[in-house]
Order: sequence, then structure tokens, then C-alpha cells
Amino acid sequence: MDNTGSIPWYFIACVHYRESTLNFSRHLHNGDPLTNYTRQVPAKRPQVGHPPPFTFEESAVDALKLRHIDKVSNWALPKMLKQLESYNGAAKAYITHHVNSPYLWAGSNLYTKGGFPRDHVYSNDYVNKQLGVALLLKEMEQSGVIFIPRH
Repeated sequence: MDNTGSIPWYFIACVHYRESTLNFSRHLHNGDPLTNYTRQVPAKRPQVGHPPPFTFEESAVDALKLRHIDKVSNWALPKMLKQLESYNGAAKAYITHHVNSPYLWAGSNLYTKGGFPRDHVYSNDYVNKQLGVALLLKEMEQSGVIFIPRH
């Protein structure tokens, strides 16, 4: 994937799951269809030098570079979780309402409710139904598929 080789595949897989439920006809940026530029945040992506449609790969590279994830060199578990939360799960509202990010923790005993049913709209009563990526990483590691360094 064009200068993104240092990004662990399982990081990209987790983002792909959360942003587009593993649908390869959707942008890694936010799950909008690859048949056009993104409409949701971030809008008007990817910027790859040609009009739509786009391939999943070129859009994914754009999404990762847009967030400077291609520059990350430390993929230890704490750093990876921070990068994943920053992708789309970190928000002041979570801190204000004492809610662990569902992007990481949904489906675990560290999250019960609170979140964004849509961009820029927070609700204390919203329950995120997608599994958090921390759970996915833990299952992959316990199954022996991956090993994530701790430091």
C-alpha cells in the first residue's frame, strides 16, 4: 500500500471494520461509497489525482496519510490503541461524560452507553453496537494470529 508498509495490517483491519464494516466498496475514511468522493467527515476525499470511482487501496492510503498514520513508528499496544481511538473515537464529549470510547471498548465491561449516533451529535443514551477494536485485537492475539508488543 504505497508507503504504508510499516502500519500493521491488523490496525488497518480494525479501522476497516469500524468505518465500513469490512466492506471493500467503501472508503476507509468513513464508510462512504467509493463511487464518489467522501461526503461525511472528512469530506471531499480521497485526493489521488483522478475523479471517482476509486479503489479501496488508493482511498485507504489517502485516509492513512491524511491522519499521518504512515509516520507512526511505535506500534506497541498503548500507542496502537491511542492511534485507533484518535482515528474516530476520541472526543471531548467522552471525557466530559466519563465514557470510555466505544471505538475501543464497545462490547466490553468498560463501555455501557454514550456516543455519537451521527457526526457531531452526542447522546448519553446512545449504545454503540459495533465491537470495539480493543476486543478485536485481544481476540486476534489470544488466537495466535498476531502479537502486539507492550512497550
